[in-house]
Amino acid sequence: MHALRLPFRPTAAVLALLTIATIALLIRDQSPRPAAYASAPVARPPVVSMRPPPAAPAKPIVLAATTYHDEISATHIYWTQASYDDSGVIAHLMRAPIGGGLPELIANDASYGFVIAGDSIYYVSTPQFAIRRVSLGGGDSTLVASSPAEPYAIAAGGGYVYWTSARGVMRAPASGGTAVRLGAGRAQDPIAADAEYLYIGGRKLERIAHGETAATTLAKFGDQPSDLVVTQPSLIIAVGSSLVSVPREGGKAERLAIGGAAHRLAHSGGTVYWTTWGDPRAQSHECDGFQLGTVRRVDVELAAVEHVTSGCDVRGYAVGPTAAFIVDGSRLVRQR
Repeated sequence: MHALRLPFRPTAAVLALLTIATIALLIRDQSPRPAAYASAPVARPPVVSMRPPPAAPAKPIVLAATTYHDEISATHIYWTQASYDDSGVIAHLMRAPIGGGLPELIANDASYGFVIAGDSIYYVSTPQFAIRRVSLGGGDSTLVASSPAEPYAIAAGGGYVYWTSARGVMRAPASGGTAVRLGAGRAQDPIAADAEYLYIGGRKLERIAHGETAATTLAKFGDQPSDLVVTQPSLIIAVGSSLVSVPREGGKAERLAIGGAAHRLAHSGGTVYWTTWGDPRAQSHECDGFQLGTVRRVDVELAAVEHVTSGCDVRGYAVGPTAAFIVDGSRLVRQR
């Protein structure tokens, strides 16, 4: 051990003072500490996590602000929307990839209704009182038929295109030709078609074979239906606040579900979806005067009803295997 060497020679008085100071320090270190001091927590540096923060909930994607009708294909969502110029309201047929992407213009003379059939879209052109056809990918449209009155709802199947008007339900070959008036249906009746028949959802649910004009009554309702879809086992009709199931070959009408004022129908597989377009039992102060609308679904075989989503003034719903879109007010919003 090396001795401590000081730069000067201390005197006896200095050594005495150093000894007294050392003893005082030793006594202070051995004395008991106050309880508050003894129990004070030892400050530690904060632990910093290296994990990434949790992802924020996905926000709905708004594709359009003035939407009237929407349909979904395997790859795209299609819709009609309005724009305004000095001549008044002009509707456009638009599309966007269901996986995300920019909207594209398909036709600039479309009105409200359209239907997807095969690789084509048949749409109502109100300015011309006509039915026109355009490819799913866009391009030039072609005239299918002229209508004697303003066309409204539209359906396609069996090589024909059908539409409703003030003159009744009309039909023309999908490849183009002269319009023929059928012996059933009115302007406000929803219509749908499959490979064999046209179905007309008025107070009398009627069926007409493709190429024929005579109608067969399948069922009768006390109220005017608002929409109609064709599923594999049956026809589903929205009547008031009920969904009614009727066999496609005719038979007893059965109530499938109850829930809200059913307005628009959509289906995917064996599930039917419907909108309430303002449910009086679900008022919301967040909807600026509108009632809170809902989307519900029911399994056609099991008749099990589930709530899907809600929105202000829900007007439509389109659903496919990988995506779903809601028309909330007049906005087209992707839900998933």
